[in-house]
Amino acid sequence: RKLVCGITQHGIYLWSLKPFTLLSSLEYDPIDEFGVLVDIAWKPDSRTLFAVLRNGYVYEVSVYEREEPALEYRFAVQHYFVRGPGEAHGIPSVGLAQRRTYKLPGNETTAMCAASGTHGAMVATRTHVHWLSWDGAMKKSMGTVAVGTTSGEVLVYGVKAGSLEPVAKIPFDHGKAAHVSAVSWTPDGAAVACGYSTGHIVVRTVLGYELNATHLANQPAHLQQGDTVAPAPSLLAWGQGATRLFAFSDCLAGQDRTLVAQQVDSLPFVRAALSTMPGEGNSKHICLYSDDKVFIHHCEFEAQDLGAQQQGLLWHVAQIPATYIGDNWPVRFVAADDDGQHIAIAGAHGLASYSLASGKWRLFRNQQQEASVSCVGGMLWYRDYLVVACINHDCQDAPQLLFFPKSRPLDTTSDLHTVALESEPVSISCHNSILLVYCRNQTVYQYAIFDDANFIQVSFRRSVDLSQFTDANRLRSLQWVPSALFDHRPAFLVHQGTTLRVLQETDDDQISAMVVSDKCEFTITSGVNFGNMHSIVWWFNGTQLFASLVSLEDFMDGGTTSLLDASQTRRMRIRPEFFPVAISADRGMAVGIDQDWTLEEHAVIGLSKLPVRAKLYVHTILDHMLGEGAEQDALMYAGCFEHWRFFPHAMEILLHEVLEREIDTRQQQNHSGLNDGRVLPRVIRMLENFSQFDEIVVHCARKTEAAFWGTLFDCLGGPVRFFKQCLAKQKLETATQCLIILQTLEPSETSTRLVLSLLEMAVRRQNRDLCLEILRFLKMTETTTDPSMHGLLTKLHEQAAT
Repeated sequence: RKLVCGITQHGIYLWSLKPFTLLSSLEYDPIDEFGVLVDIAWKPDSRTLFAVLRNGYVYEVSVYEREEPALEYRFAVQHYFVRGPGEAHGIPSVGLAQRRTYKLPGNETTAMCAASGTHGAMVATRTHVHWLSWDGAMKKSMGTVAVGTTSGEVLVYGVKAGSLEPVAKIPFDHGKAAHVSAVSWTPDGAAVACGYSTGHIVVRTVLGYELNATHLANQPAHLQQGDTVAPAPSLLAWGQGATRLFAFSDCLAGQDRTLVAQQVDSLPFVRAALSTMPGEGNSKHICLYSDDKVFIHHCEFEAQDLGAQQQGLLWHVAQIPATYIGDNWPVRFVAADDDGQHIAIAGAHGLASYSLASGKWRLFRNQQQEASVSCVGGMLWYRDYLVVACINHDCQDAPQLLFFPKSRPLDTTSDLHTVALESEPVSISCHNSILLVYCRNQTVYQYAIFDDANFIQVSFRRSVDLSQFTDANRLRSLQWVPSALFDHRPAFLVHQGTTLRVLQETDDDQISAMVVSDKCEFTITSGVNFGNMHSIVWWFNGTQLFASLVSLEDFMDGGTTSLLDASQTRRMRIRPEFFPVAISADRGMAVGIDQDWTLEEHAVIGLSKLPVRAKLYVHTILDHMLGEGAEQDALMYAGCFEHWRFFPHAMEILLHEVLEREIDTRQQQNHSGLNDGRVLPRVIRMLENFSQFDEIVVHCARKTEAAFWGTLFDCLGGPVRFFKQCLAKQKLETATQCLIILQTLEPSETSTRLVLSLLEMAVRRQNRDLCLEILRFLKMTETTTDPSMHGLLTKLHEQAAT
């Protein structure tokens, strides 16, 4: 991933990406029997590539290291300069060498394209797909395959036991029809870049969510006047770390589509830290990173009306020190603590931490210590400690957990707490004081952490063999499903490929597996410490954000089917209209960014303009709780958000959605009358406990169809009772907003008398604006014929006028 290889009809060329320099080339004499070169497939170790020729021949070419340096920076006098990310070691000295030539079997050997996988390369002819193994042995699984078509669709398949299973179908939605000209997966397989004949480049997640779309529009300088160019990407290559996409394009001009130029575009991207470490710290704040910067947004919003344009606070940008990123690019892991005040990054070796309060980075004391540690399994913040799952090269490449205190410098020689592991770590996660480490031997190890201000102790609890259910090469995350009986019956949330499952240990020491979703982009677990609710499990399927509430009873009934029940009744759905990358649980919001994640070269300016979006989910969870009859839990949960200014807005949404749903249900069932088992009365009983109750009801009613008012106010004891309650509480403005409701639902004599009583109270309080508003309403309606009423109205009008 630090090299890129391109071809002409009879030549192979090798470049370095950091810095971008031509390193070596192979030129071949044209051989009619072999045909021209059509595609390349890299071996994952970057030491071998297969060059495919049109007539079914394949060149095996080795990429070797030269003994002498290829290019060096030379200056006449002593010169100091700063190298960019990944450039500290200078220009790599590598070359190309021809090794072997193969011939594809069969009669139909017109080769079209090739693709590389973990265990081998695939070469497609017009009618067949041939498998070329890197080590001479076939493997049972190849991961995920993307197939571009002439219709513009990209078909995504999962390979299981040698067969292809459809995962997603990605359409082209950007103008006129186009065919797919190039496809490239990110190194972790989380997203795919698709190039089209129209010059568009679209980046989508594995399940089809569009993250970014751009159009190549560069014009070669030597074009003649009147020529038009449509650059078509012929090769897309992700740089190491997937923070930069290189697009190699053919510029075709004129009606005969003559090749007039070739160009290379470098498109910078930012990525979400959630993709490297789906822990609770990374999921509470929007944490992004690029080649040499880390960006964090604390999901605090100034706008109070979430229905309007939302403007978040400015991003906090941390420039990664050149002394670290130059040697250790790319960034592999990013971890933010729960408060979002400390960030840690890890590259090829070592690590670095940043404090937002001081604005300073902490590095290892010297390069020897930095080179001795390689973070391979991720890292996370546990209270005042940074936990790193790594390989320690000073201890014969021993796998370890290292615990670095926040308050001390990074130092491997001091009194550092370490935990030896049995195998190389792949993933770590932590919830409360339970630490899970999943290792290369497909076993998960559980630890309990005990700490105070100056002391930490890590105690091993148990290990569980998951080899029958997990693949260390395809695992995205393994998290703890918090339970009340974790010492007795642990449960793990496993995200592998695009499948989300729960693996739970039974009483007879067996493992039961349940598929939660077969389409999952990412998953997050968050604790909920109130009432009967214990935790919430979130997952995004590319279209909707799902949540499942886990209660204490789910762990106490002795069974496994109740935990994260797969039935639709146990799930909540939220359509966020953006790609969610954080769950702000203390605000009851799912937070994310709009589609365009591409940055200009001046990354700080570009990122500060990215709109942060939020979607309330408080009302969805309350709806679920009340539907299950957990009124006390719902009241406790709603009370957690009462102090937020958007709380009334969220409760209006809850009341409106429940009212609308229950009216639709009554119409479908063709019956009338109230039913104590319905959710609407429970919503009313819960809202009556809050001071904003009257305003919530009135604002909801004013935004709802008049046909729904009868059902709503029947649950409130009628509009007259509600209106009198507002008067008794001296909420005259709220009562004024009920006037149109009174006029609609009550006889004119009743409504007029109530309006006059409101007007009289407004006169006594000398609220001129409110008096005039009530008088305008009365004049507009003029529904009374009682002379005494007219006399009182005239008197009040005179008082209000003075």
